[in-house]
Amino acid sequence: MARLTMNIDPFDEKMWEVRLELVLNALADAQEPFLEAHWQANGSPPKIEFNGQDETPYPGEDLARLYEAAGIAMRDGDQEYFVPLRTALDHVRDIMRLHPSLTCVSSTMFGADGLQVGILNARSFTSLSRLIVGQMARRDACPDKRFRTSIIELNSLLQLSRGGQSHPLSNRLDIGYDIALFHGDRVLDTVELGEGYSLMPYSHLRENVDDEWLEDVAPDQLRHRNWDSICAVVHEFR
Repeated sequence: MARLTMNIDPFDEKMWEVRLELVLNALADAQEPFLEAHWQANGSPPKIEFNGQDETPYPGEDLARLYEAAGIAMRDGDQEYFVPLRTALDHVRDIMRLHPSLTCVSSTMFGADGLQVGILNARSFTSLSRLIVGQMARRDACPDKRFRTSIIELNSLLQLSRGGQSHPLSNRLDIGYDIALFHGDRVLDTVELGEGYSLMPYSHLRENVDDEWLEDVAPDQLRHRNWDSICAVVHEFR
């Protein structure tokens, strides 16, 4: 009696990175005319300069709205117009879902785009589209304007949930922060408070905090880039 044995190939992360880069490049090209048309209809994002430096943020929210519009195009009667963008988006989502860490947090219950994620003892929902917007923004921030760095970082972060790490993570990307922002006191350097908590000047946290978070806390300081009077109580976690 013969026994048929099936060998299931393990996840090939290098091939996943290569394939993801190909489809992200295709999406970046496909979305350009749609983004331009969106800006023509709704206005371009304002350019922000401070002391001669361009501080205009990447138009991630515009891109997210565009992806959402492509997703509901059938309902709104724009199906044919969005076919090139939706096709390119679907190719990226299909490759992303092949990563075991994303496979286990996606489900038909959350729709074609939804993901359920857990941080500490809390659960929340995000989407593959949001991850894609993040890839686009990270590429824009890279000097070579390529996806290679952002994909390696994404893979390494996803591998952490499986107990591994593919590449060393720069800028402490494997560290999460609980942050409570304050203004009024001038803190010049980090002060250890014990039990994993510390008091930090805002300047030490700018890579981890969106400046827009200050709109409710310290709008005047945000407007004048007066970071010296802003500090935060921080708790790190992995």
